[in-house]
Amino acid sequence: SSRGGERNLLANWFDEVRYVFKTGMDATVYDIGTGQSFTLNYSMTSANHADCETKTEADTNVMLALWGGTFSSKSRPVILFTGGTAYAASVAGKPHCGRDALPFLAKLTEGDAYGDYVGRENCDKIKGNGMDGHIDVHFYKSRNHYNNLEDPYHQRNVLQAAEWAQANLVAGPQPTPAGP
Repeated sequence: SSRGGERNLLANWFDEVRYVFKTGMDATVYDIGTGQSFTLNYSMTSANHADCETKTEADTNVMLALWGGTFSSKSRPVILFTGGTAYAASVAGKPHCGRDALPFLAKLTEGDAYGDYVGRENCDKIKGNGMDGHIDVHFYKSRNHYNNLEDPYHQRNVLQAAEWAQANLVAGPQPTPAGP
């Protein structure tokens, strides 16, 4: 567990995180490599990991800066703060499965910005945030949707974030970001 004075923040997605970080909640993502942070929303219920969107275009711009100015499938180790709790996590920087111009849950007739997900529901819920679709946020023991397996890159990042947190975060309650 990641509560109390323990600072490894290595909470299992299936046993804890998904019950605390629920659909509709906001979170602050702190990038351990740069010290920059942005706000996102757990915008769409997903079983294996959190499908999230940046809250605003300014948040998307911060996110983009972390990936050198372009959306990227490369993942980064982060600390996610939500509901007064902090979790080691990993964020992929490539939004997918949605188009800002279409209504939420409408059928993607042309796919997303990359031509993928044709015929799927539009998973872009937050409009005007400067990105089409959602990004994946993984936690300890979370899995991919496409193969139901743990992603080794995300799991490596989660462990790296937990190690960083152990050395750098002080004990006690964590900050609570703005409400959903």
